[in-house]
Amino acid sequence: IQFRKPVFKDSFVLWTPGMSFADLSFPGGERLEGPAPTQAGQMGVVYMPLGSLEGRRWLLKASDEEIRKKVVTDLDKVLPGASREIESLEIVRWGHAMPIIAPGFMSTVQERIRRPEGRLFFAGVDTQVPAIEGAMFSGYQAAQQVRSFLSRKADPR
Repeated sequence: IQFRKPVFKDSFVLWTPGMSFADLSFPGGERLEGPAPTQAGQMGVVYMPLGSLEGRRWLLKASDEEIRKKVVTDLDKVLPGASREIESLEIVRWGHAMPIIAPGFMSTVQERIRRPEGRLFFAGVDTQVPAIEGAMFSGYQAAQQVRSFLSRKADPR
């Protein structure tokens, strides 16, 4: 979704239980550090996991307009009035599996796989949420860990 102006600035992703889409993310690596960006518009991405066979059948037979209507209706439930700021909304069908993390993953498993091992630092979808945005952010976090590690090694104290 391309918005005419920013509709949400408080975080990278909104999880949306009970909506037609599982999450609404706002890609933008420029927000990882430095001053807040000044931008005229904003890009948003919604993911609509549909389960197995029946979900895939619906995805393939639904028109773009049917999908668009579901997304816009739920968008306004999550961010009231945001649909008025839509400049364009493109539908892309990815008929493949979308991982859905299990209860306890973020509070137990993720902490263990994110932890550095000596001079090894880990990044990827497993250290965040299973999406490209999580992989990108985890790369940033791993780079920060490496910086910290190298600065400690350079300090002879």
